[in-house]
Amino acid sequence: MKTILAILFSLNLLIINAQLTTNNSLSPNFLAQSILSGYGVNVSNVSYTGNVSSMGLFNGANTVLEIQYGLIMTTGTAGYSENGPHGPNDQSNAGVDNGALGNALLTQLAGVETYNASLLEFDLVANSDTLKLDYIFGSDEYPEFVGTSFNGVFGIFISGPGIVGGIQNIATVPNTSQPININTINQLTNPIFYNNNGNGTEAPFNQDDQFIQYDGFTTKLTAYSQIIPGETYHLIIGIADVGDGIYDTGVFIEASSLSTRLTESQKIKHVNLYPNPNKGVFSIEKPSENDVENLKVISSLGREVSFKIEKNNDSQIRIKLEKANPGVYWINFNSKNGDFYSSKFVVE
Repeated sequence: MKTILAILFSLNLLIINAQLTTNNSLSPNFLAQSILSGYGVNVSNVSYTGNVSSMGLFNGANTVLEIQYGLIMTTGTAGYSENGPHGPNDQSNAGVDNGALGNALLTQLAGVETYNASLLEFDLVANSDTLKLDYIFGSDEYPEFVGTSFNGVFGIFISGPGIVGGIQNIATVPNTSQPININTINQLTNPIFYNNNGNGTEAPFNQDDQFIQYDGFTTKLTAYSQIIPGETYHLIIGIADVGDGIYDTGVFIEASSLSTRLTESQKIKHVNLYPNPNKGVFSIEKPSENDVENLKVISSLGREVSFKIEKNNDSQIRIKLEKANPGVYWINFNSKNGDFYSSKFVVE
């Protein structure tokens, strides 16, 4: 927990900078469980395949990205390098051939041999019937290689109970079954989802650090999948170069966006909960409205857990679980103004 707080504190300090910042020294397990995992989702059995420098944490606050921070995966390097994703966009051919192999799933999506694949995979259990994940895809293959066999491809593959065909790619162009690559979203095809970022020589893109290095990138997109609450699913998140391993492609995945469904009228807010981890006894701080309605504790299987309220005053509620089995839980409640509060905690 101290590690998580220290990293989040350092991220907040980086918000004052206009340039993309990254940290590729963190473990895949930490990135999947503590950064990607959000409301209603429990992640386990994490593994990573690819070059270790290709994945990390990013902070995009005050850059042109719609996502402020989360996980970055690339086909080259996520570290600080003249060929990395950091701005400004002062090259037309930024990239690193990091020597990683391609991947069969991504090759099948692209229809051409892949290289430098970066793949994060894990099991998950969710507490609702809809799983979502938010991301931005970008590449230095834009715009000159649009329509050619040189490409970059991204996929999110889910397998488990009820998934048609046993495994599906859920990273697709909105309202289509087309996979995400530079040929399916660009300045000519599905341009509503495309952001031009210059060609490496154009102002202001090549002068201002708020612009990332990639020549083009998508708007924030969302992958969805219908699932069965409480069942175990396997997710593979992968990105690769297509045709050769020269120019880089990357994806920015929003922190805590691997989550389950909320209604459109709900606004999710964080609950201050302590201690965390705990032994089944903990306190939550009330919101400023000083009202808590429909208080629930949910297990990682999506089941309500019985609890007792040991203390309830103007500022906090102290809660004791009746059966404090080790695991991951969520506490949820509503306020009278319609806000939805949620926080994940661990029982040791």
